[in-house]
Amino acid sequence: MNITGLDGFLKTFFKSLKSATEGLGLDRMFLTGVTPILLNDITSGDNIKTDIHILPHYADLCGFSDKEIKHLIQIFADSLETRSDLLSPVFPDGKKAWMDDIYRLMVNSYDGYMFSPYIEKRVYNPTLVMYLFKQLEQLDGQLPKTLLDHNLLADEGRIEYIANLPGGTELIMELNQNKTIEIKEIASRFGFKNMIEKTAKTQVFMGSYLYYMGMLTLGETVPSGWQQLKIPNPVTQSLYIDSIAQWIIKDSETRDFGFHEALAFTREGKIAPLRNFIEKQVFPAFDWRDKRWVNELTIKTIFMCLLNDNANYLMISERQTRTGYADLAMIVRPDRRSFNFKDILIEFKYIKTKNLSVKNLKKQSDKSLFELKAVQNKLKKARSQAKKYAKELKDEFGDVIQLTTYAVIGIGFERLLYKKLV
Repeated sequence: MNITGLDGFLKTFFKSLKSATEGLGLDRMFLTGVTPILLNDITSGDNIKTDIHILPHYADLCGFSDKEIKHLIQIFADSLETRSDLLSPVFPDGKKAWMDDIYRLMVNSYDGYMFSPYIEKRVYNPTLVMYLFKQLEQLDGQLPKTLLDHNLLADEGRIEYIANLPGGTELIMELNQNKTIEIKEIASRFGFKNMIEKTAKTQVFMGSYLYYMGMLTLGETVPSGWQQLKIPNPVTQSLYIDSIAQWIIKDSETRDFGFHEALAFTREGKIAPLRNFIEKQVFPAFDWRDKRWVNELTIKTIFMCLLNDNANYLMISERQTRTGYADLAMIVRPDRRSFNFKDILIEFKYIKTKNLSVKNLKKQSDKSLFELKAVQNKLKKARSQAKKYAKELKDEFGDVIQLTTYAVIGIGFERLLYKKLV
C-alpha cells in the first residue's frame, strides 16, 4: 500500500471507530504505541482522542521504576534458587552479589527515560528489561553476550534517516558530544507530508522524531523555556556511536583495524597503537566542516567509536557524579572478568593549536610536548579529576574493580598525547 492509500485507510478506519462510540457498542478506546504521524493523519477521521502520555499520573505507565526493578530482580533470583535443572551454579559469589551485579548493570544500561515535564520520575526501558530477564531465564541466570535487544537495531535506521536530512548530521554529533539538544517544543503531531518534504525537516521535527522513536527522552527544564532532550542511557548512545563510527572511518577495513587496536588497549593496556591509529587514520579524515565541533568531547567521541563494547563492558560516559562528570569509564561486566579485560577510566582534555607557540607539531616528540605549560596544566587537572571519579566508581562497584586511569590530551587535530595516571 502506498503512502496516500495508507493515509486514506487510516482516516476511514478511525472514523468508523468514532462512529461506533455513538451507541454502536464501543464505549472506550485505549491506544498505545501511537506515533504523532498517526495522530496527525487520523485527525479528520477521529477528533475525539486525548493524548495522555505527558500527564504526571501516567509518567511511569510504559516503563519500570527503580523500586520495581529491584523487586523483579529479587523475584527472579528466588525462582532461580529453587530450580533443580540448572547446569551450573547461578550464584558462585552468593545470591546477593548476583542481585547487586544485575541491578548495577540495569541501572547503568537501561535507566534514564522521562516522559512528563510535570514530575521528575525516571523509568527503565521495558523492552530492554524484559529482554534481559528472558535471556537470564533461558541462560540459567547467566548474562547474554549483548545487552541490546536486536529488535532495537532498527533504531540505527532512524538515526541514518535524520543524518541524511539538512542539518541532521550536525544534530547527531551535537547529541553525542553533549548528550542533549534544546528545541523550541516537541511537535505534538506531524504527518506523512512532513516525512517526505525536506523543507519540513526543522530541528523541532528532528528532535521530536527521535523523541517519539525512543532515541531521546525529556531532559531538564531550561531557562529559555525550550525543551531539552537527551540520550537516555549508554545502550541507546551505543546506537549513535555505531553510526558515527561509520561516518568518521568510512573504510570498513580501516575501521576493523582500529577495533583491533582498541582491543589491544582494553585487553593488554597498550594505548600507543590506538593513539597512533587515531593520529594517522582518523584525524586526517575530518574535513574543515567537521572541525567546528572539535574539542575534548570530539576526542572522546573518536575513542568511543573504537572502544564501544557492550559485550564486555558497562560503558559510562559523562555521567554526573558527586564531584562533576566522569569523561569515560569502562567497567568490565561481571561475567567477563575471567577474560582479563581492564577496568578503564579516561579523562579527555583539548588544547587549540592557536594557543601554542609551537611550530611543526607533528614532528615534536611526546616528551617535548609534555614540557609545555599548557599541557602540564591540562594534565594536572585531568589527574585531579580522575582521582575523584575513581574513588566514586570504587564506592559504587566495590573492590572487584581495578581501575587503570589515563589522561588523553588532544592538541588540535594534529597530535594526541596520553599519560597513564594509575
